[in-house]
Amino acid sequence: MHKDLRDYLRKYSINNHGDYYDYQPKSIDEIVDGSYQETDFGKIFVAKKEYLPGYYHGEMPLESFLNQSPKTLALISKNDEIKNLNLKKAVFIDTETTGLSGGTGTAVFLVGILFFENNEFRIRQYLMQDFNEELAMLSALKQIFKNFEFIISYNGKAFDIPLLSTR
Repeated sequence: MHKDLRDYLRKYSINNHGDYYDYQPKSIDEIVDGSYQETDFGKIFVAKKEYLPGYYHGEMPLESFLNQSPKTLALISKNDEIKNLNLKKAVFIDTETTGLSGGTGTAVFLVGILFFENNEFRIRQYLMQDFNEELAMLSALKQIFKNFEFIISYNGKAFDIPLLSTR
């Protein structure tokens, strides 16, 4: 067995006698940049990342997205509702869930959003670590969504938004 793998297994698993090695898990805020946000319904962990002007994604500066013509975007998407879209007033959203079918048994455990604020692109990821944090997550999202006029998502109209709205 490879020495590194053996060390890893020794550190994080059971020894030959069936005893667990002493392992103390770290809390999410020790591993991921972010903090807990207090709401009227408790706290929720929010991971945070900012991209300053001049940050390149591939060959394009990220802020070049803000120069896109909403009329062109409406034409490409075949959606006239966005022809007056102000991209600085839009929030992008994606969810991760416990299932793909929707309905009662499907819970959203991670909601990622991207928006433009104070000349920066900001990413926020709201992580529900247990089911009792759902109301806190939904409350935090409701507060931040008040700041935006448009929600942009790949599958939001059919899945993400209805799933959040029915919770």
